[in-house]
Amino acid sequence: MKQMAAFLFAFLSLAVAQSPIDELMREGVKQTEDGWALFDKQTLMSARSNFERAINAEPENKYAMYYLAYSEYRLLTYAFSRKHNEMFDQLVDSAVEHCKKAIELGSDWSEPKALLSGIYGYKIAKNWMSAMTLGPKADGLTEEALEKNPNNPRVLLFRGISFFNKPSMFGGSVDKAQADFKKSVEEFELQEKTESLEPMWGYTDALAWLGKAYEKKEMNDKAIEVYKKALVVNPNFSWIKNVLLPNLEKKMVAK
Repeated sequence: MKQMAAFLFAFLSLAVAQSPIDELMREGVKQTEDGWALFDKQTLMSARSNFERAINAEPENKYAMYYLAYSEYRLLTYAFSRKHNEMFDQLVDSAVEHCKKAIELGSDWSEPKALLSGIYGYKIAKNWMSAMTLGPKADGLTEEALEKNPNNPRVLLFRGISFFNKPSMFGGSVDKAQADFKKSVEEFELQEKTESLEPMWGYTDALAWLGKAYEKKEMNDKAIEVYKKALVVNPNFSWIKNVLLPNLEKKMVAK
């Protein structure tokens, strides 16, 4: 009887671990990472569709809600970079609402709070007049997330981006940004990969932003070092491969 009970428990655990919704979300996560690395809109849209399907099946699934917001965050990055204003405006409020819903579904979860701070950052970048109201909200979210999980590399990444982009008169600081990016990279390197749906993304982002901070401080050799390190991790990471690294190398040749 004990052997039978153990077998049934193992079978049920495997069935849960490999549920169709989990598999759908894992596929969506992979598509989001591939779409972001290649800066491919269609792949990101496919990921978003998968998370919408997961939510239709399980409306209270916090991971599905979080990853839907995350895929929209990546699409916002695409739209902002390509100056697709209509696409940005269509997505941004949806991303905010999905993040807020993920916060409700996981009240002790730092991840959606950090992500929402990043989405507010894009709203501010799109309209600097909104900084007066959204800036304190974004800062408050990152601080709440850090209180819950002070070593979360994505929270440190988002706070660093905020420090990097803010004017100094409003608390911006390249030195503080560099410290957060460096700490974020260190925390990513301590993480062990798991099969769970807990967020794991952001390592190459942290390296890219650390490189940008080094560039800002004219520490160009260190910037190139971290850019190349990121390309070892993901050779297809187009932001570094096609933009940051070649632009820096051209600048150094021109000096």
